[in-house]
This record gives sequence, C-alpha cells and structure tokens, in this order.
Amino acid sequence: YLTPKEIQAFKSFKEALKNKEPELEYDLSAYDDYTWLRFLRARKFDLKKTMIMFENYVKWRKEFGTDQIYDYRFKALPEVKKIYQHGYHKTDKGGRPVYIERIGLLDVDKLFKLATEQEMVKYYVREYEMVLQYRFPLCSIAANKQISQSLCIIDLQGNPGKVWSGRVRAFVKLASKIGQDYYPEQLWKMFICAAPFSFKACWVIVSAFLDSKTKKKINIVGSKFQDKLLNEVDPENLPDFLGGKCTCSEKGGCLFSDEGPWREVTALMPSEEDGPKELPPKPKFED
Repeated sequence: YLTPKEIQAFKSFKEALKNKEPELEYDLSAYDDYTWLRFLRARKFDLKKTMIMFENYVKWRKEFGTDQIYDYRFKALPEVKKIYQHGYHKTDKGGRPVYIERIGLLDVDKLFKLATEQEMVKYYVREYEMVLQYRFPLCSIAANKQISQSLCIIDLQGNPGKVWSGRVRAFVKLASKIGQDYYPEQLWKMFICAAPFSFKACWVIVSAFLDSKTKKKINIVGSKFQDKLLNEVDPENLPDFLGGKCTCSEKGGCLFSDEGPWREVTALMPSEEDGPKELPPKPKFED
C-alpha cells in the first residue's frame, strides 16, 4: 500500500530514471516496480536521496562486475559450508524464503583459511543476485503473490562468543554495507536465537553497522526461541534444530538441501567446478 504522496514520488523516480538512462549507461528494463520501491523505501521516498542511492548502485555494479557474477566459481564452498552452515531452506507462513545461519557452530579460523574476505563477498553478492532473480520470483509464483523479502534466522546455539573477532567484525561491516546500500529492503524479519547474556556487548558493536530501519526488524531471543519461530514458520518447514520437524536427512541436512520453490531451477545453475554454462531462464511473476 502506498500513500498518494508515495505514489507521486514513485512516478517521479521512474521518470527521472528514464531521463537519466543514457547518462547511466545502464539497461533499466531489467528492473521492475518492486526494485524501484525497495530503493524508495530505503530512503523514505526522498527523491533526491533515492536517485543518489541508485546512481551509486549502478556505479558499484559496473566496478564490482556484478552483471558477470554468475561466472564466479567459489570452489571452496563445499568445505566452507561444513564449518559455516548456512543457506536458504523452504518458506515461512507468508511464502517468503527462510535464510538460516548457524553462527554458534562457526569456526572462524578455519573459515578464513579456506576463503578470503573478497571471495566471501563475491559469494554473498552472487547469492543476493540469485535471491532477486530466482528465489523471490519462484516464491511469488508458488504463493501466487509478490514476494520480495525474506525471513532470516541467526542460530547462536553452540559457542557464539568465539566468532566476534576484530576480523569478523570488519567483514560483517563490509557485508552489511553491501546489503544495505545495494540490496535494500530485502529483510522481512530477523531472529537472533539462543543469544547468551554476553551477546549484548557484541550486539552493541555489530548493530552500529546497521541503519535504524533494519534494527527495528531484528528480534533477539534467548534459549526459548522455538515458539517465536513457529509463529512465523510451519513445523514441517522449520529445521529440527530450531524447534521444527524438518531434517532433510536424505539430502545431508536442511542447510545442505536448498529445499524450496526454487529448487528445481537452482539445481540447474553451474556448480562450483563448472566452467561457463548457460543459466536457466529467469522466471517472472505477473501479478
């Protein structure tokens, strides 16, 4: 729902982009109205600030090589996922993809022996693109409504205190900046689960990297988090280690299965060992 003032800002933004397209040297036809709205909402429908944000986004895509990111092969990923368990797993009750990280089990020293920060950043950017171009549209088709945000669960069960080294904080700051500046408004809600008392000190540091709008979407809960998650996700879609019933045992575990409405299409993506390979067609949801 948009107010009359927001509708006018939306129309003005699209017209301004159309006039500036030759100068940007960028094909704007690849983006839909929901993309423009994400940028507008991130800047509270301030036209000038939104234009600056989008122009910076286009410049970053050119400099980073984002349009060629599917050519990137993260060959260490299979080993990385063993010590840094993370991934998308099914959907919440609203049809949104659920993203989970088991940070409490992360071995930071081993992670950065396997991959550099730059390799991890490229991997994250590739995942952001995958979400926008494949996961969201396929979730939208499955739910028969527009899906443009995800639910994020950070699981601190284990030993979360060991992961907040200075190197990790610097990496989190970089990854957060990419998400907020170039892929805004993709987060629906975040739950940080099994947060010990000592986490509060870490959170003061980490939250400094986040804007106020993002902070309001984050819920920090202690060991009794299961009911809160089950309010958002059906038991059959929630992994058993988070209080649900799913194990994906036949696929190596929930965070190794990539289960969800996107699975049949993402399974066709090039593997980390493949050379250049044609991507599957990008789905579109017509509402």
